[in-house]
Amino acid sequence: MAAGYERRSLAIASHWPFEQWGRFLPEHTTAASILDRLLHHASIVVTSGESYRMRHADHKKGAAKN
Repeated sequence: MAAGYERRSLAIASHWPFEQWGRFLPEHTTAASILDRLLHHASIVVTSGESYRMRHADHKKGAAKN
């Protein structure tokens, strides 16, 4: 990642909000450093709503029971 910093595009998807990254990284400062590097030139897209994949999986599960 360091070699491509400010030279290439990078896409990252996460279901964790930024403020919770400190929960699964060893130290809060580690999370802050990673987010600082990732978000420096970032375009952030936040999605919400029902998951199409979960709805489709639930539909298939219901059909299998019938």
